[in-house]
Amino acid sequence: MPQSNISWPKGGEIDIMESRGRVTNIVGSALHFGNSFFDKATLVNDVVIPPSVSFQEKFHSITFEWKKDSIKMYLDSEKLPYMSISNEQEDFKEYGYPFGSVYYLIVNVAVGGKYDDYKIDKQAFCKNNDCTNKDNPDQHRLLIDWIEYARIDN
Repeated sequence: MPQSNISWPKGGEIDIMESRGRVTNIVGSALHFGNSFFDKATLVNDVVIPPSVSFQEKFHSITFEWKKDSIKMYLDSEKLPYMSISNEQEDFKEYGYPFGSVYYLIVNVAVGGKYDDYKIDKQAFCKNNDCTNKDNPDQHRLLIDWIEYARIDN
């Protein structure tokens, strides 16, 4: 989210990774920007994980390459980005390109809502901090191994 006090979505929003837990082979990234809640654009790109690999069964890395005029997202060690955005794209001609400013990072878990068509399996969640209702609690938690930040001025 933008560090300056700009109302959403005018300041832009970058979602580095979005996942529908019940859809285990697709993750994506999204950019939100525009003038108001009802006058905005969203750019979304998904990456499909091979059917032989469940996204939840091992750690993955998402590389977020953010330059003043472009954004790229890579999954694991892939050389080609699954999302590549330039400030020259058509959507930015209407709303402007807000992603050249300073942002801060939020790590959050949002469940349900419009992104997943309001589908929630309440049985999939832990009922307490120890997740005593699940045989393998780590399969029902968001686990982040590490977050690395490197600033490269170019």
